Amino acid sequence: MMNTPTSAPAISEGKRSRRDPGPGITRRELASVLLAAAAAACAPRKKEVLAAFKRLAEEQGLCILGLDGAAINADGSSAGRLDLPGAPTPQVAVSPDGACVAWTDARSAPYATDLGGPIVFLVEDHPRSKRTVRFDGGFASAIAVSSKAGNLALVAVRNGGLDRRLIVLNPATGRIESDVTALITRFSLDEIQTLRISATGGHLVVGSRELFCVIDLRSATVAYDGSGRFPRISPDGGTLAFVDNKQALWRVTLSGGPPKRLMRGWAVPGTGAWSPDGRFLLAGARTSLYYFDELVVIDSANDSFATIGSLGEGNQGPLFSWIKRTLLAG
Repeated sequence: MMNTPTSAPAISEGKRSRRDPGPGITRRELASVLLAAAAAACAPRKKEVLAAFKRLAEEQGLCILGLDGAAINADGSSAGRLDLPGAPTPQVAVSPDGACVAWTDARSAPYATDLGGPIVFLVEDHPRSKRTVRFDGGFASAIAVSSKAGNLALVAVRNGGLDRRLIVLNPATGRIESDVTALITRFSLDEIQTLRISATGGHLVVGSRELFCVIDLRSATVAYDGSGRFPRISPDGGTLAFVDNKQALWRVTLSGGPPKRLMRGWAVPGTGAWSPDGRFLLAGARTSLYYFDELVVIDSANDSFATIGSLGEGNQGPLFSWIKRTLLAG
């Protein structure tokens, strides 16, 4: 078992320029100048990243799903909305291939009996083609779904929250394939903030606000654990990205080797999802001289990145995922 660092290595800031920015220049104006200069210096590489990013989105019919079900295209323009039927709760999960959405209904939440039992809904191809998955529990407090809807992971809660189990179901049969509750030892199941599963359902990543672990579901063992927030497992289950307590972004290969720092000089409050091919990672980021988060796409082929658009104030990076255009309403 390996442990990730709890703090990032120091970043050299270099010598401060002696040039006086001049009277009347605000911090925001100075930030704009510096960002423009940095953008100009990195423009060729950023254009390459955006071109490859847009090409992938067009070839696979992908959009980026964000706040309140709104989706955008690779160029930042509006792409429509994810309009789920019923009364969906905030517990909405998108599969790594972007082709399936799983969610819970408010009517199956605690103390609600309208649906007659605990249910998770799944849709593929079109939001109106929903199907249901019933499980042994009161309600699901966290959910994750693999590509092609092959596996459904959830925290099943019963007895008023006193009994919580982390289980993996076969959505086609509703049968429990794995119960990995006993493997979560560094934090409690009611502290879970992140639940993600790899494309084939081989690896499950579980995280609280401070700690996380990666579970190998085939061997029922903890493959990796560490300190940080918003851990994101790549579709093939071989790479993990996460943010430490200083808002530094790290990437680690689960087969071995030390974590690598990405986007030096930027604060990364949260990470979004990997693209279905495992090349691009979405994140929310900002420089120390800028007030607002930017939605960025990171190219793991060369560790370069490009900005898609501004997110405004607040930590919104973890809310973004990839989704097939066919699941959206115009």
